[in-house]
Amino acid sequence: MRFASVEHEGTPLAVALQDGTAIPLRGIAELGHDTPSSVLRNPPLDRAAALPVEELRFRPVVPRPGKVVCVGLNYLAHVEETRRDLPEYPVLFTKFASTLTGPYDRSHARQSPARSITRESSWSSLASAREGCHGTMRSG
Repeated sequence: MRFASVEHEGTPLAVALQDGTAIPLRGIAELGHDTPSSVLRNPPLDRAAALPVEELRFRPVVPRPGKVVCVGLNYLAHVEETRRDLPEYPVLFTKFASTLTGPYDRSHARQSPARSITRESSWSSLASAREGCHGTMRSG
């Protein structure tokens, strides 16, 4: 099952995505650190409140993460396009949470004429020391 954090008419919602429909998770406004793993294993779906995805603004899957740890140069084509040597170990780096956008939001980055900005799809894993891995969600 795929999950998303969205807005509908200005109201934040956590939803499950199924067949072009967003089904709100009863009582949950967004996904994040406080989302119990039991919610993702057995989501409290409010099927009567289902919405077409076209009516929603998609937010970052986890709108307010505590940390954003990224893995770079994680596939051969990316290593080749950056003209770098294949790393012996994964390249890890961090991002500020304020840099996250929804998959269809405009980027507010300043672009110099000499450089281009690429947008990459990301995978998010919600992890918690107290409950283990919550699940994996795709954004972008």
